[in-house]
Amino acid sequence: MAATDLADLQRALSDLGGLTGGGRDARIDVAWPDLRTSLMLPMLRWQLRDFEQLRLTASIPPDPARLVITPQEDQPRLDGYRGAEFAVVQRWTPAQIPNGEALLRWLLYREDRTPAQKSGLILWINTNLQR
Repeated sequence: MAATDLADLQRALSDLGGLTGGGRDARIDVAWPDLRTSLMLPMLRWQLRDFEQLRLTASIPPDPARLVITPQEDQPRLDGYRGAEFAVVQRWTPAQIPNGEALLRWLLYREDRTPAQKSGLILWINTNLQR
């Protein structure tokens, strides 16, 4: 299930793309280690479909763009960049129910107080103005 941060990610990319001088033409690097098996990547590619200068790589390229997207679990060393986290996918299963009382509440009322597991990404922007 998509998380609510997808709309925020779209707005941030549009705003930051405009600040970097490109808008929808802004260069964006998506450095995603598991390009073939990631369940989040197809959703991300769809969200970024209007950005013409999108580059998908398995690691940070030697000449990274001003905007770089990485998985939340991957914390690359990007000198001069600042990052913001966005939750992209959230998932909840009954296996997350901690005890019998909570299970009964879920079975009777479909109510649970355990939070959904969220998976996300980090949007990095180069803060160096000379670039």
